[in-house]
Amino acid sequence: MFVKTHNGEVQTFPYSPAKLAQDNPNISFPKTPKEGVIPESTLDMLASFGVFPVQELPLPTYNIEVEKIKKKNYPTLLESGWVVEWEVLALSSIEIANELENTAINVRKERTKILENTDWMVIKSIESGVPVPTEWTAYRNSLREIPTLSGFPFNMAWPKAPRT
Repeated sequence: MFVKTHNGEVQTFPYSPAKLAQDNPNISFPKTPKEGVIPESTLDMLASFGVFPVQELPLPTYNIEVEKIKKKNYPTLLESGWVVEWEVLALSSIEIANELENTAINVRKERTKILENTDWMVIKSIESGVPVPTEWTAYRNSLREIPTLSGFPFNMAWPKAPRT
């Protein structure tokens, strides 16, 4: 990912060496690798045209219950070079309610999937005429109780499956 600048101001973002070649059809440019390390000589040549690589900064930490992150639409020049930063934004009360509901739905779906994947233990016990092992009964009951746990649906501890 690159930015085209003029006098330190963003002209075009995103930009690419291929776009630079299109914009300058009478100039022969070296091929720029799609991935990996770009040779210093190529970076210097691109810089002479005001074209610079842009790095995406790592995701910031944020509280998923009340905040969201959004990638900025434009790069910023830092001492280390051009970067795309993230913004941490407060969720509206409607967004908080929606996030809570959607996360709860997804956690319940995951819990149901885990329960379904442990049905074999119950079926095996019924078919063999022996009681379901206590640790499996406790585990499955713990899964069913997940929606009642403190911190549900964002910060609760999932029960550990017994060894088979």
